[in-house]
Amino acid sequence: MCIGENLILGIGEFGIVYKGRLGDQNVAVKTVKPGVEKVYLKSLMLELKILMLLRNHENIINLVGAQTSTLASGEFLCLCI
Repeated sequence: MCIGENLILGIGEFGIVYKGRLGDQNVAVKTVKPGVEKVYLKSLMLELKILMLLRNHENIINLVGAQTSTLASGEFLCLCI
């Protein structure tokens, strides 16, 4: 996977979304800023669960994967097509 750190798609209060590549696919890579509140992390996990359940919906981005093992330390990575 390749993340274009100079290719920022958006910046929010809790993190940055970058444009990246996974194989031959363009992806959006959602990251979380260190020190984000636990309430936001819980809502982010709920968002992931919903994306996992929806799978292929024509009006919603598709979730490729997420790395949540370091979520407690404020690190997070979510890949969406």
